[in-house]
Amino acid sequence: MRRDTSGGRPWAAARAALWLCLLAACATGGLARAQVGPADSASLHLTVSLPGRPPAPAPEWETLLYVTVELGETEIMTQTLTCDQVGAWTLEGLSSGSAAIRVRGANTLTNLREGLALSPGLNLAYMGRLRAGDLNQDEAVDVVDFSLFRARFATADPLADLDNSGWVDIADFALLRTSFGLRGPVRLTGDERP
Repeated sequence: MRRDTSGGRPWAAARAALWLCLLAACATGGLARAQVGPADSASLHLTVSLPGRPPAPAPEWETLLYVTVELGETEIMTQTLTCDQVGAWTLEGLSSGSAAIRVRGANTLTNLREGLALSPGLNLAYMGRLRAGDLNQDEAVDVVDFSLFRARFATADPLADLDNSGWVDIADFALLRTSFGLRGPVRLTGDERP
């Protein structure tokens, strides 16, 4: 029998499992990468949680993301990429400084982390749980999104397939219902846990 060493923190085991997946991905070169500058500058390894997916690693976690990095008031990078099977990717060639990172999926609200200190070398950041349901990408999950979802129910339309299962069904509706009424960008505080 395995002894509980989490100290009563339910997220500790999940966080440890995520870091093990990240280490394994680094060792095998399995991370999604985007090269945007010189190799001797900062790199940023990011992870997100994706609602309605099976436990990672799984192919359903490979999803299209839109990422923006701002240093001060200057946007230094906008990237469209696919994260890997654990919801992770690495951006390379970034400048050092205080960064604001925005991440959104094709049908999610934007998550925003401000004041992230980038230093030369590898930097790690968890970008939170992406809230599914913003089908029209207006930073609100509302009746317009519900109407778009309803028209695509029981199809294979990827716009309304919120859990990336290949089919729009009641599980996708549950994700939309959970996010209904929320507005973005969702500002992350740094207390979020994988």
